[in-house]
Amino acid sequence: MIGCWKGSPPSAKTSALYESYCSFKDDLQPILEKAMEADVLVCGSPVYTAYPSSNLRAFMERLIFPAVNYSDFRHPIINKPKVSATIYTMNCPNKAMYQTNAYDITMDVNASQLGMFGPTELMLFYYTYQFNDYNRYDTAQIDADHKAQVHERQFPKDLEKAYALGRSLCRNIDSLVQEPHRKGVPEAMEGNHRKNITGVYFGK
Repeated sequence: MIGCWKGSPPSAKTSALYESYCSFKDDLQPILEKAMEADVLVCGSPVYTAYPSSNLRAFMERLIFPAVNYSDFRHPIINKPKVSATIYTMNCPNKAMYQTNAYDITMDVNASQLGMFGPTELMLFYYTYQFNDYNRYDTAQIDADHKAQVHERQFPKDLEKAYALGRSLCRNIDSLVQEPHRKGVPEAMEGNHRKNITGVYFGK
């Protein structure tokens, strides 16, 4: 547990006495602090070898693990409830192949961990570009022309899905903060307020 808790030790009687975010000081710490303060958190990653990028995994481990309450696993130490979403982009062509490759196990479970902080959603974008110019790489099994055709047709639809996701997240945070008696919701969040939205994408 060394380096996981900032402030009072996890034996503190109330969560108000300490802040549950990783205290290890590096370039990621300011991003973690912004994520903890966000009303809406959106995480994104390409799919590498059937998993999210290692950078996203490291971020989520350092975001989530310090909130684990070893006195009561049912009640994590949440300073500020939030709604969240995870977006995965991948070369996988469709949902059927996604499930055949068991991505729905390796990827969905990873994304669901953000549910510790409140309602969370998952959005998948299939058959996305891996390179700007496929002619520069050894990609004989990929039809670059077909990929371009699919991108031209599908990308506007993906943008619409992303916009709809944003609207859904904002509606969900409105519902969350309108429950003033929900455990962990600060009084300052009750009623109308300006939303604090943080997005992180770990990949190239």
